[in-house]
This record gives sequence, structure tokens and C-alpha cells, in this order.
Amino acid sequence: MLNVGKFGKRALATLSAFLLLGQTLLLPQNTQAAETVIQVEDFVYDQSSKAIVAYLGKADKLTVPAQLTDKEGHTYPVEAIGNNAFSGEKLKSTLTSLVLSEGLKTIGANAFAANKITSLTVPASVTEIGAQAFINNGIGNLTFAAGSNLSNIQSGAFMHNSIGNMAL
Repeated sequence: MLNVGKFGKRALATLSAFLLLGQTLLLPQNTQAAETVIQVEDFVYDQSSKAIVAYLGKADKLTVPAQLTDKEGHTYPVEAIGNNAFSGEKLKSTLTSLVLSEGLKTIGANAFAANKITSLTVPASVTEIGAQAFINNGIGNLTFAAGSNLSNIQSGAFMHNSIGNMAL
């Protein structure tokens, strides 16, 4: 039995979100660590890695913001998208349009897999794109923003797309 008093309502809500999404979550050994993963709007955010680790919304058109702001006005920078965070297999809807904000540095493995994204601009701030990050989409137009800092594109990052135009 989980002791709600030990982890708090916020941590329990986040744990529930992970379980609903079928994510594996290792529970921390102390209360402080439990509070590093929080829900802000429709996003599950890991404060320690500054990453969105899951999306709970239903939008088919999405802008991943440069920062999240909670109801109390606290802001949280978004520097990474976690593995499988927006995978179409786990979302309540399929993304057809995606805008990634400047400031994002890392896109995890399978982060946007199995959606229906047709066009993508990778911000100049992105340094790494994980394995199969955009596999099984419909990306036809792929643009890497001017001044790109991209240094690592892992295996199959854009596999099973129909890229006809690419701008570097």
C-alpha cells in the first residue's frame, strides 16, 4: 500500500499519470526526489532533467513551449523531451502539427514516434536527436534552423517518413 502522506498528492497524481501511460517509473527513496516530477498543465515535467517526460493532452496540433508555467506562476525551462514522451502509441490523439521552441536541446528516443507530423523545423538549439525520435510519421518537409548546433542524430531518427524536402 502506497503511503500518500509520504509522497504527497502531487506525486501520487504524477505516478497515476505514468501508470495510465504504461511508463516505467522508479520510485525515489526520499520525498524530495518524488517532487522532481510534476504535472504542469497537460505535461509531466522532470525538474532535475528539465524535460517533458509525458503528454496527457488531446491536441493534434501542438507547440512544445520553451518553458512551462504552473498555476502559482512558477516557470520551468524545457530543455529536453524524454523518451516516448509524445509517442503516438501512448497519446490520446495523434499529432499532425508540431512546433518545437528554441531552447530545446535534446529530443529523446521515440519521443514523437508513430504520429502524423508532416512538416518539422528543428530549432538551432537542438544538439541531439535520439534513436527513432520521429519514426513512422509522414514528414515530407524537414528543416534544420540556421545556425544549428545539432551534433548527434541517432540511428533511425527519421526512419519511415517521406522526406522530399530538407533544408540545412
